[in-house]
Amino acid sequence: QNLAWVRKLALHIDEVQERLNGVGCRLAGEVNQRLRDVARVEEVQAQAALRQHVVGNLNHEQKTWFASLKEPVLESEVDRVEERIIGQVFPGGLRSQKAKPRR
Repeated sequence: QNLAWVRKLALHIDEVQERLNGVGCRLAGEVNQRLRDVARVEEVQAQAALRQHVVGNLNHEQKTWFASLKEPVLESEVDRVEERIIGQVFPGGLRSQKAKPRR
C-alpha cells in the first residue's frame, strides 16, 4: 500500500517537473530575447549618436567655411527698397521736387 502511494506520488512529481522544465525553457528564451533586444537598442543608439555627431560636425564646418558669405541680393529687391525709402523722404517722388536755391 505504501509502495503504490510512493509510485503514484513519484509520477505526479515527474509530471510537475516536466511542466516546470517547459516553463523554465520559455522563461530562458524570453530572457535571452530581452538581452538581445537591449543589445540591439544600445547598438542603434550608438549609431544614432555617431550620425548626430557627424552631422553636427558637418554643420559646424559648413558654418565656419561659409560664414563670411552673404546672401545674394537681387537688384529688383534693392530697387524696391530704394523706392520705398525715397517715397518716405519725398512723398511725391524725386521728380516732383523742384530744385530749391541755396542761401
